Amino acid sequence: MNSENCTISNCFKDLAIAMEIQGEQWRSSSYLNASEEILNLNENLYKIYTSGRIREIKGVGPSIESKIIEYFETGKIGMLEDVRSILPEDMDIFRRLPLTLREIADVCIFADVHSAADLLLALEEGIIRDIPGLGTAVEAKLHNFIAWLGEQSAELPYGVVNASAENVLKYISEDKWTVKAELAGPFRRKDETATAFTILVSSSADRAIPLFAMCPEIQELTHANKQTATGKTISGAAAMLKSMDPEKIPFEQLRLTGPSEHINLLENRAASLGLTLSPQSMYEINTEADIYSCLGMGYVPPEFRSGGESNIIILGDLRIRSISADGFLNLNEIISQADCLGYEYVCIVDRLCNHTTPDLIRKRNEHIDRLNCSIDVLKGIEVDISEDGILSAPEDIMDSSDLVIASVNSHLTCPEELMMNRIAKALSDPRVDIWGHPLNRLIGLRNSQSLDYQYLFKLASNNGVALEINTSPYRSDLDTSTICKVYEQDAVYSIGTDAIFPHQLRRMDLGKIAAEKAKLPNRRLLNTLTSAEIRDKAWRDRND
Repeated sequence: MNSENCTISNCFKDLAIAMEIQGEQWRSSSYLNASEEILNLNENLYKIYTSGRIREIKGVGPSIESKIIEYFETGKIGMLEDVRSILPEDMDIFRRLPLTLREIADVCIFADVHSAADLLLALEEGIIRDIPGLGTAVEAKLHNFIAWLGEQSAELPYGVVNASAENVLKYISEDKWTVKAELAGPFRRKDETATAFTILVSSSADRAIPLFAMCPEIQELTHANKQTATGKTISGAAAMLKSMDPEKIPFEQLRLTGPSEHINLLENRAASLGLTLSPQSMYEINTEADIYSCLGMGYVPPEFRSGGESNIIILGDLRIRSISADGFLNLNEIISQADCLGYEYVCIVDRLCNHTTPDLIRKRNEHIDRLNCSIDVLKGIEVDISEDGILSAPEDIMDSSDLVIASVNSHLTCPEELMMNRIAKALSDPRVDIWGHPLNRLIGLRNSQSLDYQYLFKLASNNGVALEINTSPYRSDLDTSTICKVYEQDAVYSIGTDAIFPHQLRRMDLGKIAAEKAKLPNRRLLNTLTSAEIRDKAWRDRND
């Protein structure tokens, strides 16, 4: 397929979506037809242009012809540049959505979606299913599409894979004939991405394989025999089931989870005691922890089998959303959940955007000021770093915030030099406390940007701007490996779950683990400070 034909086809697809958003259905249909005809051409469009045969393309009239000529003469289509501002970011994803143009437009308009990140949030909050004309059918198509994208990139968020694994495990465990069932595989090490999981099962009636095949989470069964089965889950993760005797399960769980270096360490320890890692050598082993105990060792959780240990004490969550995409303000349940988790404080951080206006933030702040609860509630704001590096927020909102998170959420495809300059300018603004999701990736959907992060991280460190560890599943940004790379630059960090529902506060565990794997000391993490220290910006005056 000719790449230039694809590029111009995409231009007309973008125009079609823009016209649909504007309500100009006839023009939208015309541009969509042009996009499809150009994409299906067997000849290079440039050759057709130079030979004066553009009008020979089916459905191409004078208007579309003039735009094709304009593209070849100037490298762009003026009309498209004029409507870029109403198109969402991440157009390479939106062009491929398995929806009609009208459905795409309705998602953008009524769910206030302006990027792939917004789309994920709208799906997470259940906004799309409530839009007239869309409903659960469109919601399901979008979930399937995102799962498909993850399959294509062989990269899914850990949280998504774990949710699928837990669903399959629950389904199989609830069967009355199941004797024992456990999760296994590298995904248990809680890295930010995963692709597959394994269920180890012992069933007294040989029902494990049929149960696996009938499980609602398993979308497609790809292989099955008497002992094993494999399938694809709704989330896109690959799943395997292995049927075995119950006494073998802890040992198989340990080996499949790995890593190999850790298993070798345990095998050497066992050999020194005249043992092997097997039920024939070790007796009365019901769990992985029993194996460690038999070896005279403390249990090592899967997430720390490659290094690190649980040693960070989290006092609060520094990014929780209170305003959903439909403008609903939800605080009481969030605060109650934070209290149950033993937090001393939370910081409520909403992003200024179309549905979260400055007036709504002001009302939210007034509501927070009236709260009478057992934990401290800090007021935060996420502001967009505009193309010129200016923070897009009214002064009174900035001044009334205990924490200001600055992030790049728009104009994501601007040239590298411009992106570097806008971020550097924002990091030099003394009002900025945290650089939000610095890599700006969405796992399986959007790669991190190609920037001189070493320079930007050092600049943030010099200016006392914390780097965010955002534990929203598709972000996991920063990840452990990135934290390790910038650790020696004296950077400080902040963990935020980006939660909107109470149960999502438990995402904190993944950020804590990332910091612990990187062997980050407590003093480098804002979440270990008191709320008074956060309000006083104490981390900016550290001398370590």
